[in-house]
Amino acid sequence: MRLLPLALTITFATMVPAAEPEKVIVDLFGGVDGRGLALAECRTAVYRFQLIAQVDAKGEGKGTLVLDPSPALVDEFGYPQPTEARPPVKLDCSLKLIKKKKILREEGRLGAPAIEVECRLFSITGPKITSRLTLATEAGEEWSFARLLVPDQDGKGRFVVYLRGPALAEPCHPGCFPAGTSILIPGGAKPIEDLRAGDLVTTVAEDGIRRQGQVVSMSVTRNRLIEVRTEGGTLITTATQPLALASGGLRAAGELKAGDRIHSWDGQARRKVGVKSVDVTGREEQVFNLVLGEPVLFVADGFLARSKPPVAAAARAQP
Repeated sequence: MRLLPLALTITFATMVPAAEPEKVIVDLFGGVDGRGLALAECRTAVYRFQLIAQVDAKGEGKGTLVLDPSPALVDEFGYPQPTEARPPVKLDCSLKLIKKKKILREEGRLGAPAIEVECRLFSITGPKITSRLTLATEAGEEWSFARLLVPDQDGKGRFVVYLRGPALAEPCHPGCFPAGTSILIPGGAKPIEDLRAGDLVTTVAEDGIRRQGQVVSMSVTRNRLIEVRTEGGTLITTATQPLALASGGLRAAGELKAGDRIHSWDGQARRKVGVKSVDVTGREEQVFNLVLGEPVLFVADGFLARSKPPVAAAARAQP
């Protein structure tokens, strides 16, 4: 009888489920200059790449590879120019570790000794991926930086696309808009990138009455873009940009869901429109926002959006 408790203990131990391996979210983004890269998976050249995946400790897992064919044009000074966005190609993919290798790499400072790092190479495959794509990382980067290797057309060489994680992108509090976004002003409209301190813009009060506000300053940074599709049109903005809810109050664009209703502007009055979808575009661009003294609503591409608070107010709002 004394053996019974021991037997029960052993049986109980075997019933305890094994702990699930810890997963890491990978979100890497990067682009190429010039004419872009030709891939069989996209009808036109690809200018930007985004890899979103959930991986285990080995770096293996599943996710989505986003190919953005929207041209990356610049003006004569090298600044980004607004272009017509093209629908991104989203491909289901898997990451699998191929090999590891230790190499000597310069530390970065002139005259500094070389350091040994472990490199890992992963294959990127998927049901609709025919190109031989690989991803190279270094131990210690913790998925903040990687190199996407894309074969050339004859398969004898390869291109490298440098991908970086979101931690390297500047914050965009409380949201912004890309160049080319039309801002309503008294008597017309103006691209957001052309506005300057002292300019007048049309604002909309809580009661829906149209008024005027003066630009105190402009906020300019870089951030990733999302696309909010509604029954009344589409808005390109950043995930943190507050938009006016039809029921009152504000909600960050990235937190909207299908069925939510927001306020648009038909030229004379507010109009309630339903949200159809909110999608990641895979694009990272220079973005702009207006500081109009205290935060108020203005009209961006026909939608009511909140202006950026002054720096001091934004700092107080941070947790």
